[in-house]
Amino acid sequence: MVFSGRWPERDPALKDMFWLVSSFLWLADIFGFVANGLDFTLGIFLAFLAAFLILWAGLPRAGRRRTFVYGFSGALIAAEFFWAAAFLPFGYLTLAGLVLIVFYLIWAIFHHHLRGNLNREIILKNLAFGAALFTVLLLSAKWQP
Repeated sequence: MVFSGRWPERDPALKDMFWLVSSFLWLADIFGFVANGLDFTLGIFLAFLAAFLILWAGLPRAGRRRTFVYGFSGALIAAEFFWAAAFLPFGYLTLAGLVLIVFYLIWAIFHHHLRGNLNREIILKNLAFGAALFTVLLLSAKWQP
């Protein structure tokens, strides 16, 4: 029943869960490749490409050009944060988790904006949720010299 071809309409929460898990796995893979010798510039490009493709597939359709602009700008923000996070003294799974939190915030704001129901309460709720996750992740992470 889940793979009938209509499962996103039946259970959008399941679709969002798959989207988050696939985003984390892509980011963890790219951070792992960079940590094990992949060229850093290529890693940033791969992070941008993965973020763009995931956003392109995960954002609601609001016209092809508009979805492209939102996907491109969100991927650019995610790639910039990927670059900044790569200098932090954590393992690649922790770094992928940090980038995923920022990536989720970008997606949530763009998603609500494209659906037309973005307001201050949604933004503050998502920022508080992201800040709490960020704090828990940083406090529980093993620092590497």
